Amino acid sequence: MRAGRVAERVEALKGERATFKPVDLFERAAPSKATDALWNTACREAEVLRFDSVAARRVIAERPEHITLKIPSVHGDVVLDLFRAEVLAEDFVVRKASTRQAITTPANIHYRGSIRGQTGSVVSVSVFPNEAMALLADKNGQRILGPFEDAPQDLLVFYHEKDLLAERSMACATPDQKTPDLPRSAGGGSPKTLRCVRWYWELAHDIFLDKGSVTDAANYATALFHQSATLFANDGISVALQEVFVWDVPSPYSTTFSMAILGEFQGLTGPFNGDAGHLLDFNSLNGGIAAGLGTLCSPNSDLRLAYSGIDNSFNNVPTYSWSVFVVTHEHGHIMGSLHTQACAWNGNNTPIDGCAAPEGPCPPGPIPSVEGGTIMSYCNFLIDVGVNFSNGFGAQPAQVIRDHVNAATCLFACTDTTSCDSLTIQLTTTTGVNTVLNLSVAGVSLLPVAGEEIALCLTDGCYIGTLTDQNGNPIDGTYTVNDANATVIASGSTVGAQFEFSLGTLIPGCTNPVAGNFNAAANCDDGSCCMTYTTLVLTDSGGDGWDGAIYAFINLAGDTVYTGTLDAGSGDNVSFCPPAGCYTFVVTGGTDPGEIGWTLGGAAQA
Repeated sequence: MRAGRVAERVEALKGERATFKPVDLFERAAPSKATDALWNTACREAEVLRFDSVAARRVIAERPEHITLKIPSVHGDVVLDLFRAEVLAEDFVVRKASTRQAITTPANIHYRGSIRGQTGSVVSVSVFPNEAMALLADKNGQRILGPFEDAPQDLLVFYHEKDLLAERSMACATPDQKTPDLPRSAGGGSPKTLRCVRWYWELAHDIFLDKGSVTDAANYATALFHQSATLFANDGISVALQEVFVWDVPSPYSTTFSMAILGEFQGLTGPFNGDAGHLLDFNSLNGGIAAGLGTLCSPNSDLRLAYSGIDNSFNNVPTYSWSVFVVTHEHGHIMGSLHTQACAWNGNNTPIDGCAAPEGPCPPGPIPSVEGGTIMSYCNFLIDVGVNFSNGFGAQPAQVIRDHVNAATCLFACTDTTSCDSLTIQLTTTTGVNTVLNLSVAGVSLLPVAGEEIALCLTDGCYIGTLTDQNGNPIDGTYTVNDANATVIASGSTVGAQFEFSLGTLIPGCTNPVAGNFNAAANCDDGSCCMTYTTLVLTDSGGDGWDGAIYAFINLAGDTVYTGTLDAGSGDNVSFCPPAGCYTFVVTGGTDPGEIGWTLGGAAQA
């Protein structure tokens, strides 16, 4: 099971000895006929939890960076290790349609992380003063925690998606076609985005009526967006919620089919507050549709819009996972990805999977394993396969999305929290305002910008700046990097037209995705990248080590570059980075050569 970037972040925090504050928000409600009646027409099995609103308000007020949260269960407590996630843009706003004015909503807090002991798991938790919503995904699928549609306010339900009695099959009406300007291979590109996609979400009147107020509708949308944003973050993709617009009066959308509703949304929406927009209603039979593929920064704003008919509940039980799948899938289209059944992948125009008929002239792809399909697939139609959120978008669609976001010139660079104070880089050269600044971080080049005083919003990391004229010729000059408080971060004269500076918390490591020791979490290259990364697997069938046998790498000059043995036990892995060249690998026999074995670079000897 793959470990996504969210789980990697949790492990990195533990490695840094970060303090995870224990938080208790839930306790099991004693099972009874009354509590069972809240869920037993919707689920085969579920548990009812009691929500501690006092503890929730304390967490919201204190806003701890890292927490450990327990979800009590008859099957054993589920322990979550979480870090705080700011999913709202710095100037996030909620507006109601009746006045078009912004309203103030109560404070809330969002966390993401992993299930302790579950490799590859991913979790999102949203806490409000009177309720909480959570989505947990691991190799076994999704679990949902949230409020009942009709129950005492302090009661929540916790259940596994596979136990839901209703079947949910999202249909996507987005026309799929291969667009040659978007790469489709799994190789190359950045392992993370350096820009955010800021979303405008519009909620139809039925969502307002169901939730009962603008605030509750906005809270629901915020939690839903956070759950979707966590899946993007798990694949190194940053998104933020810019605005929630709530139709507290009847919305003007009168048609009933997804394509027609999208057309109305396009016709009635002028300039909107975000990089892309999404209309949501509770007509779950409609599924979703995106107006375009890879249309970020399109001058035609209609192509940056999407519509999703989502689902609130089934027989009193919340069904977040299905709604998360719909909106995340349509976001994925706007941000560059085709369906996984499209004849456009693998470097040879074939599908990634065969969960649906191929879209294009190619044979069907393979059916995924028991771990399920990915977000841009139709594997939800196959009951025995399904979509597993812990699989994310899959390697190829995720890379396409990251590449499209990083190439979108209209987007701002931002931190993972989407809250960033600008820094200013002042340049003095012979070309004045025509000086071009080319910045790179963690091996990823940002788009060039020109000027003598340049304001930027940048992620943490080690930066290299290169100065050129308008024709790309390198030029030297002086530079000063100031933070938002006009404090000088770095200054001096360029050397070979280059200068360097660093920001925030640095994670050193190899930032070259092609290297054998590539570290996806690193934001500061430490020169450790190894293009000859070698792993030697040592085994001993007797379980008592190699009994005097040794291995050695000998170069052409006859020098022993690496040597060692298996001192004890039945096996060990040894990794090293030899200089490029030719070597002789030698293993001596020892006292019991029949027991020893080794594997090196695909060659085996026993």
